[in-house]
Amino acid sequence: EKAYCEIASLDNWKTFNAYTKTFPKVAAKLTADVSGITAEDVVENYRGAFDGGSHKLTVNISSQGNYISLFRVTLGATFSDLTVTGTIVNNSTTEGKYAGGFIGNVQSGDATRLTRCVSNVTISTKSSGDNTNGGFIGVAEGPVIVNDCAFIGKMVADNGANSCAGFIGWAGGKAQI
Repeated sequence: EKAYCEIASLDNWKTFNAYTKTFPKVAAKLTADVSGITAEDVVENYRGAFDGGSHKLTVNISSQGNYISLFRVTLGATFSDLTVTGTIVNNSTTEGKYAGGFIGNVQSGDATRLTRCVSNVTISTKSSGDNTNGGFIGVAEGPVIVNDCAFIGKMVADNGANSCAGFIGWAGGKAQI
């Protein structure tokens, strides 16, 4: 009997996502590359262990508001051996901050960990001014531990957005990196 959700397809991803709504600490293992993940498939709250199995998730997320990312909010989550590729777009011209290639918001509390992960995501915003986007994490309000990870994507600012960073867009008062 498996003690984790096995993800080998977009349908498996959707099942995993639905499961996290009740059980945010569920462990998951990616067993094949998965593509086609959109804004409707974003995990809202994750606290489990996600083993990428050296596979990749390809996203095409277009939305509005804060924390646009594959995993919107995490607390004590771990990610290993995972590559995320594709695009994340904040399509609002007036609002939205903290987009991230992996995570929108790391909450204060237990550390979120990333090990041997790659973000090859193009993060694009249509709003101007302070966007505070990050290649991996939009905002870290809590501790983050990163080992052997790389951001090789791009930041695109259509209207002069600023305050974007390759790894973490903003580290809040209780963040430890």
